[in-house]
Amino acid sequence: MLLVLCVCMVLWISFLAIYAVMIKRDRNRMIERNEERSDFFARISHDLRTPMNVIVGMLELARQSESVDEIRENMKTARSSCRYMLSLINDILDMQKLEHGKLKFDRHIFCIKDFIENVSDMIKPAAQKKNIRFSVEFEKFNPDRSILEDELRLKQVFMNILSNAVKFTPENGSVVLSFETVSANDKTERVKIQFRDTGIGMSRKFIQNSLFTPYSQELNRDTERSSGSGLGLSISKNIIELMNGSIDVQSTPGEGTVFTVCLDFTFADEVQEKKTALESDGGHSGALNERIKGARVLVCEDVELNSQILCRLLENAGCIVTAVKDGKKCLDAFSASAPGAYDVILMDVRMPVMNGLEATRAIRNLDRPDAKTVPVIAMTANSYESDKEECFSAGMTAHLSKPIEPLKMYETVARCIKK
Repeated sequence: MLLVLCVCMVLWISFLAIYAVMIKRDRNRMIERNEERSDFFARISHDLRTPMNVIVGMLELARQSESVDEIRENMKTARSSCRYMLSLINDILDMQKLEHGKLKFDRHIFCIKDFIENVSDMIKPAAQKKNIRFSVEFEKFNPDRSILEDELRLKQVFMNILSNAVKFTPENGSVVLSFETVSANDKTERVKIQFRDTGIGMSRKFIQNSLFTPYSQELNRDTERSSGSGLGLSISKNIIELMNGSIDVQSTPGEGTVFTVCLDFTFADEVQEKKTALESDGGHSGALNERIKGARVLVCEDVELNSQILCRLLENAGCIVTAVKDGKKCLDAFSASAPGAYDVILMDVRMPVMNGLEATRAIRNLDRPDAKTVPVIAMTANSYESDKEECFSAGMTAHLSKPIEPLKMYETVARCIKK
């Protein structure tokens, strides 16, 4: 009996010891994770305030200036800072989508050569500023073709890796983007894409333990002042893996880094390419302007400044605009108008009195011929897939995420209206 009690006591003590070790390990992980998040929020707070300070300063200088050229230059700088600030916000939102399994892909046909040129155009200014030689190489790879992929997500991966390459490469260094076909069949090619730089490199420990961890950055005398969310590479790795690809990193401190990404490109056939070319031509330039010009637009936006900006952008494109401040006023304006008075409605979603979803449902339920057919375009800062589905379920025709991009708004209006 005594022996049994002793054995039970030993087992109980062992269990408590193991449990204590597990609790301590989990506690240490939690502390480490909280420290990473705290460091992330400290950096993101600094990084958001930095471009905001530039925006406020440039706008004030533009207000004080009487020179058109100087005003344009100030506005150009402010716009560049806005785009950088938006990229930081998008990183945070994308990380949330990935953590909740809500990141979706929108595959369409686009030309590889145009894609590479667009990425290069965005990278070259930063490279030229540091006198970094940026080049693109092809090995058994033909860029003069079109593929069926998510262009935006692919561009996100390229920009994250290339931006880091330029950021962490000293002056007079080099950054090389290369493409090589590894294998191919009738419809797909396995493509090896390398991003090579002569930058400061990374330690093996950081690559193995932290490189693709959210919020992480390797701190040393060269990187401690670097801006960024620390989310870009983690997001890129997730995107690549969701595209059934792989990413590998080789780096030597003081010598440089090589990121190797392998992806399967699905190539479009000639019929698809011709269709895409026709749609692209019809969605831009003169054809787009002609379709928008004279369009009667009902804008529903509760924030006065946002409403003014939307109205001016639409009027500059030749639209005839009526503005209201909430969903109830939108419903009343549409109900009081003659059938066919409006070609399209731009509807904010979050509004007082009656929100955009309620207003759209009410319009669709009206007993008049155009109630079911008038295009209603959602305008909202909510860009999750579930938010879009909610808009479409309410009867909306299309979805625009805020901040609204003028060209995208024009294209969406042109696509929705029937003239």
